[in-house]
Amino acid sequence: MLTLGTLAGRAELELAFAGGVSSASHGAVRVVQVATLTLPQLLEGEPQRRLDPGSLVLVTEVPFRLRGRAEVALETLVEQLALDECAGLVAHVASGDHQPFPRGARELAAAVGLPLLTTTAPLRQWAVVRRGLQDRRLAVVERQAAQLSALVEELPARLADPGAMQRVADGLARALRAQVLVSEPERVLAAAPATAADALARALPRGPGEGAGPGPWTRVVPLGPAGEGNAHFGLQGADPCARGADPRARDADPRARDADPRARGADSRARDADPCAGDADSRAGDAAPDVAQGASTPDRGASAPGQGDSTPGPGASAPGQGASAPGQGASAPGQGGSAPCHEASTPGQEGAVLAVTRPAPSFDDADLRLLDHAARLLGLLDQARREHRTATDTAYAVRRAAVELLLDAEVDKARRVMAAQAPGLLTPETVRAFVVDVPATHRDAVLRRCETATAGLALAVADPREDRRVLVVEPVRTGRADDRVATALTRLVADLGSDASLGGSGAHRMAMLADAVQEAVTAQRFALRRPDAVALSAQSTDLVHVLPAPAARRWARAFLRPVLRPQDHWELLRETLPTALAYPYSVAARRLHVHRNTVRRRVARAAELLEMDFSTVTDRIAVAFALDVLAADRPGTCRSDAPLAEPAPTLHDLLTTPEATAWAESLLCGARGDHRGLLATATAWLAHDAHVEPAARALGLSEFTVRSHLRALEAHTARDLGSLRGLRDLQFALHILTGKVDITDLRGGLCATP
Repeated sequence: MLTLGTLAGRAELELAFAGGVSSASHGAVRVVQVATLTLPQLLEGEPQRRLDPGSLVLVTEVPFRLRGRAEVALETLVEQLALDECAGLVAHVASGDHQPFPRGARELAAAVGLPLLTTTAPLRQWAVVRRGLQDRRLAVVERQAAQLSALVEELPARLADPGAMQRVADGLARALRAQVLVSEPERVLAAAPATAADALARALPRGPGEGAGPGPWTRVVPLGPAGEGNAHFGLQGADPCARGADPRARDADPRARDADPRARGADSRARDADPCAGDADSRAGDAAPDVAQGASTPDRGASAPGQGDSTPGPGASAPGQGASAPGQGASAPGQGGSAPCHEASTPGQEGAVLAVTRPAPSFDDADLRLLDHAARLLGLLDQARREHRTATDTAYAVRRAAVELLLDAEVDKARRVMAAQAPGLLTPETVRAFVVDVPATHRDAVLRRCETATAGLALAVADPREDRRVLVVEPVRTGRADDRVATALTRLVADLGSDASLGGSGAHRMAMLADAVQEAVTAQRFALRRPDAVALSAQSTDLVHVLPAPAARRWARAFLRPVLRPQDHWELLRETLPTALAYPYSVAARRLHVHRNTVRRRVARAAELLEMDFSTVTDRIAVAFALDVLAADRPGTCRSDAPLAEPAPTLHDLLTTPEATAWAESLLCGARGDHRGLLATATAWLAHDAHVEPAARALGLSEFTVRSHLRALEAHTARDLGSLRGLRDLQFALHILTGKVDITDLRGGLCATP
């Protein structure tokens, strides 16, 4: 980096500070180019364009004394150079003339902080310096172009690409040879290398008074939405060790610029001559309020219509916060270089930020511009990421609401909710349910994988009642054999390993999704005992599908014959009884979309025809079991007028078949080996109509002990004893193996195993 001190130290330039100015106060000022101006050109009003910050202006053909028009023109030039943040003004004089600047110009230069210098070296020596600076700038431009090209190559094909930020961070780290971190207050979005998060942790305060602030050679840039949030980069990325490090700072004081007629007149010409300068001017105009205040924090404010500057947002800069002290980082006399400078720290991290650090050297203009471009690109990616997350959360909320409505048997409402997001998905009348059980800490990740695996085919949501479960609801179209969802979930559970298990239900009516989910939960518990941890249907463990089908159908038709006639009466009861026997009447009415008095009336009529007492568990189990047997048969085979080809067997006959005995042995094998006497507790509990208090008195146990025994039975049998099906399986299994539990058979009679 070329500075005034470096140039003054080169003997061939014969350069010296004029007007009693010490080299220590301006020696660290950076020089980016040399602009030559003759005295006649100065008198004609040159320069007519804005000069780049860091320019060193060399005025030639200067007489021994400047008076009259020349003195006024020189003072005007000093004002313009100060506004343009130029490095200094050099007068080329003849040997022996050491004070060409009039007193008024010297006082003005001291007031605006512009160093005045004189040189007696031949102009060819300055031509060499000018060419060297041009070569340097060309090299910087070429390097920046290469860096920008590399950065552009990291652009994602889609803005919501989850790896886009990491690729941009990797490219920026390679280009700057630095550590790069992109983070929010609560999480790291990208780090290059992976250790950058630890290295930059202290540079990112999480709240007021927290964090140590940026360290040496560290830059922290807020990432706002595209076109916003980076207006503060001029201050955050500025180098307090060098004046004019940020080209956008040239418009820091609009009022001062307006005071100079030539500066106002030069704006339009400069924009026409240099489009980039026009862009820089507009950006500087946006950044001017913050640069003037000398502080920067993440800005989320948007420009109000008709206003030239940004409206402060939640993280807007406050006057005087974190301003760099004048001259901070200036080299001490005799050191010949700039000391490491410390950025102003942000008082709190409101949103995503880009933080970059490296041990040395300091960031130059090209590095700062590259950081600016990277910050804008990362801000765009962050905005896309946030919008994608919002859309994803909204879509998930819609799916969850639809599943909740289906669980409450509100099918029409669920279809309306899903109509916009997935038209036709819930059109089928039947549905299957799957339950994926994983550790609670992994459920969110597994849910995302389930959503991806079943996209367009099913609804995947987190079970609100159990923090280990993911529910997958698959609408099943009639006549279409499609196992894509089951296959995808089976593969997923296999990939997840031993901590995951999968249960699936058979096909149920859409309004009976709650029953399908319960069946899937039962299957999932059974899957825990299988090597592959998968049970795609609880039907393989359901007694209905174990019994001989023809004999079971004859028994069910004989058992329900009083309600099978007439046909229209049977249709109403077939729709009402399964739900009314399994749930309280108010819940059943809501699921069936009828009044609870209608449910009560239909149930009372069925009890009267069947000569049953539905207030007892035994009668409810028998009727529900008969309905399940008929429901498992093809539609149309349950005609009330269909003759019985053979005499109907009794329920006792069905339960004494080898298949039923094997089923009961499998179901109760774990409970029979339990030393706590679980089967005795279950027998007493069922004998007292599934009431805990009388069962506890009969057994001489506490109610707490009885309840703990029942919970243990649920674990052993993988059955929910709070459901009618769970009670049925326990009752029938105990009847088969012990004969101590009565069951309701044909004509309402009780039968027990002799």
